[in-house]
Amino acid sequence: MILSVASQASIFLMSVTLGFFAGFVYDLFRILRKSIKHPDFLTQFEDLIFWIFVSGLIFYFVLNKNSGEIRFYIILGSFLGMGLYFMTLSRFVLAVSMTIINFLKEVFLTLYKIVIFPIRIIIMLLKIPIRALRIRVKKIQKPAKKLLQKPVKYVRIKTRSLARDMKIILTKR
Repeated sequence: MILSVASQASIFLMSVTLGFFAGFVYDLFRILRKSIKHPDFLTQFEDLIFWIFVSGLIFYFVLNKNSGEIRFYIILGSFLGMGLYFMTLSRFVLAVSMTIINFLKEVFLTLYKIVIFPIRIIIMLLKIPIRALRIRVKKIQKPAKKLLQKPVKYVRIKTRSLARDMKIILTKR
């Protein structure tokens, strides 16, 4: 399919815009990586997802705008758009988004501390009577154990004597 120079220039500018958008999407992945630390294999998996997404986007663009014909200026425009994005807006987007994320982290941490503070006070106040109760239980534990073992010994003695008496009764018959 033969395209006019104006059509080719229009497609080139659209591919530059597409590259600019792809650079922004990659920055979203970079923001995610900086805000949430995760292992290297997950980073590689994210890169794979990014490139699959961008490849699909470029394929859809080429299919719609250029009837599926891959031209060098489309690929060049996409990479040029990404390069322009990384040289111009990327630092600003990363700085602003990390500032916002750090601010939100501080807000949520402060809210967490406010919510957890009364619970900590209640736990501290309950520790005092629980310690006192534990000390009293330890003091009572040994005498209570001895006291509870006496009936067991008595039952054993009575069981033995009952067994002996039953044996005597059964043998006299």
